[in-house]
Amino acid sequence: MLCACTTRHHPAGLIPDLNRHFQASFQVAKLLLRGGVAAYTSPGPSPNRCPHAAAAASRVEISLPPSQLDRFVGSYSIATVTIPITRDGEHLMLHLPQQPAIQLLAMSPTQFFVKKPDLVLAFESDSTGRVTALTIQQLETKQRLVRNN
Repeated sequence: MLCACTTRHHPAGLIPDLNRHFQASFQVAKLLLRGGVAAYTSPGPSPNRCPHAAAAASRVEISLPPSQLDRFVGSYSIATVTIPITRDGEHLMLHLPQQPAIQLLAMSPTQFFVKKPDLVLAFESDSTGRVTALTIQQLETKQRLVRNN
């Protein structure tokens, strides 16, 4: 169930369906990421009323060594969409189609977040420690992408 503030305070659909090739959903993301934030004039959710805002506000970045970050570098796919993850210095970068790269902030050894748009990324590993998949979450919407390489 979505919190009551979802439609008022969260630009709906940034990652609602990667299977639909990001078309409609990333129109909002393009606006936000390319400086069009002024068009989205909501004052933002109150952490006391919105559990998503409270969760986002409580995220704290931790530092991971480059060798640990390198484990996640690769391309991840769902349907015909492929999303590369690269490393730039001490951070991972998410490369969405037709978007500038987005810096990922580590919050655990396998979980990362983006402040705007509010995204959480979790990497999965097999029993040998090899990274096999990536789950991208925005609000209650989750999309699992399989690692290609």
